Amino acid sequence: MGQRNMVDVRPVSTHLLFATLRLEADLPDGRTSVGTGFMIHWSTAEARRQVPVLVTSTHVVHGATSVRTRLHLGVGTGDDRHPLDDSVDVTLPPVSGWTEHPSGQDLCGYPFLAAVQAARLLGADVYWRAVPESFMASEAELTALSALERVFMVGYPSGLYDQTHNLPLLRHGYTSSHPAVDFGGEPVALADIACFPGSSGSPVFVQKQGVWSVPKGVAMGDRTHLLGVMASMLLRKETGEVKVVPIPTTTVGLTSVYSVPLNLGRYIRANELWPLRDAVFERYGLGTPGLLPVEGVPPVLE
Repeated sequence: MGQRNMVDVRPVSTHLLFATLRLEADLPDGRTSVGTGFMIHWSTAEARRQVPVLVTSTHVVHGATSVRTRLHLGVGTGDDRHPLDDSVDVTLPPVSGWTEHPSGQDLCGYPFLAAVQAARLLGADVYWRAVPESFMASEAELTALSALERVFMVGYPSGLYDQTHNLPLLRHGYTSSHPAVDFGGEPVALADIACFPGSSGSPVFVQKQGVWSVPKGVAMGDRTHLLGVMASMLLRKETGEVKVVPIPTTTVGLTSVYSVPLNLGRYIRANELWPLRDAVFERYGLGTPGLLPVEGVPPVLE
């Protein structure tokens, strides 16, 4: 077993490798559903701290008898803490189940510290990161984006990942609809990015680096926004009809009549994560959701 520091986790894209998990859900019929989950830090008003919540698409874990994942081992404390090559397999404690989105969107949340505690009971010191709440873009920031933006998502297409180092894959593409607009009147948007079984629950980001155009001139720096959560894909029927279907979570092939993927992913816009946050906090008694974390407020880490 290696005890080597894997990578420098300070770059945003590398940080996100450790904020994303491969979820394997055992279904009652004996099949295994594979999808993507990611941790996001939500702030609380009472204690001025952040609580990690694991988010995925509901159809990944719906009806599952158990859900498993692999967590990295870590070493060190504070700024010196880093991941090791090794990982531990963890079955997520059932707690009281996953909390589904209150208005029925294909999103659900789980109190991630329950998984951390399960790993500790196995004697494992685990390492993980989370998507900062500050990555949630305001409506003004979304409106300032152009209709054509380069985006990327993190996940496990066709269940693939670096099994040796337990790392997900990154895929990139472009927005197909404006990220500030509800496509077709639903809280979703489209991205020109190929989706495969295992991509369900993948977080979708836009990253602005260097200098870029804004409505009143130019901006510069390094900003990353969470645009949403990949949940479904568009397929073309042989008759020419286009069908929206949830991204499959098993290796069983797609129905042959919907055999032509359009390489268009349909993600649920990130603003739908706010009501999910409220539902998770209420169900598990995590406190009152706060505003965006104040600089210097420590997150709840391992």
